[in-house]
Amino acid sequence: MKKISDKIAKKHIASLAAEIILEEGVSDYFYAKRKAAKSLNFMSHEVLPSNHDIDEAIRDYQSTYLSDEDNNFDFYKPIVIELMNRLEKFNPLITGSLQEGRTTKHQKILINLFTDDIKEIEYFLLSNNFSFKTKDGKKIDQHLCKYIFFYAEIEAELIVFDLNESRNTHKPQSLMKGKGLKLEEFKKVESISRLDPLGSL
Repeated sequence: MKKISDKIAKKHIASLAAEIILEEGVSDYFYAKRKAAKSLNFMSHEVLPSNHDIDEAIRDYQSTYLSDEDNNFDFYKPIVIELMNRLEKFNPLITGSLQEGRTTKHQKILINLFTDDIKEIEYFLLSNNFSFKTKDGKKIDQHLCKYIFFYAEIEAELIVFDLNESRNTHKPQSLMKGKGLKLEEFKKVESISRLDPLGSL
């Protein structure tokens, strides 16, 4: 019975975590899991869902609540392409719902960068007169640092990884914190509203 109970708990936590991620603009899976678990009065870390569970819950939430009218992907796409072009030297990969051709209510531009010199990214932001704030990296997803700023009046997060991370193919990937799509791959992505209702998931 305990296994069944844990399975149900994980499903509830994953569903609420997906809602937190998409509706509150949260990009930290672990934070979303803990917030969801606390809200549902589940205190044990043993019932926290996996990142894969969260991905599935995100897909379920999007297919249930996202209508074609809500999807502004065609608005975001050229802005993302422009920013990725400017960040070319840092091996940018677009991640989050945008890599699937979807947008959410509190859409952010989430880009993973890979470099062996974080200061170069700071220099890029400063030389382009971007006002930004930083957040320290977390062991949970091995990123070194996060830069948050506004690009074309849209909140953007640059999640910085060590250059060697881009060569590591053995770590689990996720929608929000996974490796993402390269620029040329992203250019081929179409708005989910042009595809089948479930986005071929």
